[in-house]
Amino acid sequence: GIYAYHAPAAAAGLSEAGRLGDVMIVGFDDRSETFEGINAGHIYGTVAQDQYNYGYHSVRILAEAAGETGELTLPLNQRLHFPPVIVTKENLESFMSDRDARRRSPAG
Repeated sequence: GIYAYHAPAAAAGLSEAGRLGDVMIVGFDDRSETFEGINAGHIYGTVAQDQYNYGYHSVRILAEAAGETGELTLPLNQRLHFPPVIVTKENLESFMSDRDARRRSPAG
């Protein structure tokens, strides 16, 4: 799927058609319904963005820009890259544990 709701919607449609398990479903993004489907074995996996770092560093960069010097702490190429994580049943528990721990941490 392209949007976060596609994988759960595909699983529901296949279930209604009696075809759940005939098609490998791979979703996009961090959604509880997708994780439930992965855990149940109806969804193979999802590509999850690093939402915490997107938000944290966006605010950090804006705060730096609004500061006294206006200097930004970016790498030489002026880009930050936060690679996505492919989440499957094998790493679902550790992904969710890491994600939840970072959400509780003030510094990520």
